[in-house]
Amino acid sequence: MSKEVHALIGRGSVEFGLWWLQLGNKLKPEGREHFKKLSHLIATGQQVFLSDHIRVLNGYDYTNNITGLENLVPLKGENIVLLGNHSHLGPLEGYGEMVLTNYYIKKATDKEIRWIRGQGKSLKEYARRLADKSLGTIPARDDIHGARLIFEAFDNKDTVGLYPEGANSISLRRADPRAGNLILKAAQKHIPIVPVATHFKNYTFFLVADTPLNNEQIQKIAKLERGNKVRFRQILSDYAMARIATHLPPEKRGYYQNPEKFIDAFEALTSTA
Repeated sequence: MSKEVHALIGRGSVEFGLWWLQLGNKLKPEGREHFKKLSHLIATGQQVFLSDHIRVLNGYDYTNNITGLENLVPLKGENIVLLGNHSHLGPLEGYGEMVLTNYYIKKATDKEIRWIRGQGKSLKEYARRLADKSLGTIPARDDIHGARLIFEAFDNKDTVGLYPEGANSISLRRADPRAGNLILKAAQKHIPIVPVATHFKNYTFFLVADTPLNNEQIQKIAKLERGNKVRFRQILSDYAMARIATHLPPEKRGYYQNPEKFIDAFEALTSTA
């Protein structure tokens, strides 16, 4: 067990330290040295950019199928809100997918993604805040403080990554309506909102960057739906996830097996906007 993992255990929980060690053991030998460097940065509270640690995946026999980055080229240097699916697959589970997503999005936009991540109350979750602090993760909390951190990230021109589903799932869960509120806030601040679908299949990492959502359209519909805020937030969240689902294979779509239904529901609102 490395001294970095000992440091993480000392500052957090045994459960977290063992999880982190097992994560490193899943690496190929070519990537373990880079993982040790990453562990050291986290254990000592230093800032970490996930895109810089693509080499932890060295040695894996996988290929990349990346499309749609041309949709991000006009946004280079701008902050965006990236809407992703939480598939938790591939090398290093969801962590590897985050590394790859950050790497390719940063190549296109020059901006690192700061992911919004939910928080539990277990010792593992408490200790995991050590990693979150280094990675610049934004805690998703159901209080004013949690919302303030997200809005501060918007105002700081950070690129923010949001999983509208909330929890991990191999196939898509239904979006949380609270995601619709964050999407609306981003639209009101004129921040480009980009759905990005990712998944692993047959040792290939797929990433598809869609065209940005229409912020003016979202704001117009929101004004018309002022009396139905909860309903509108769910429809908007479903629309965002359906846009992602169109770029996933049927077995990954889960709740959004028929994405056109949710896209049509949103488009029906635009007819009165």
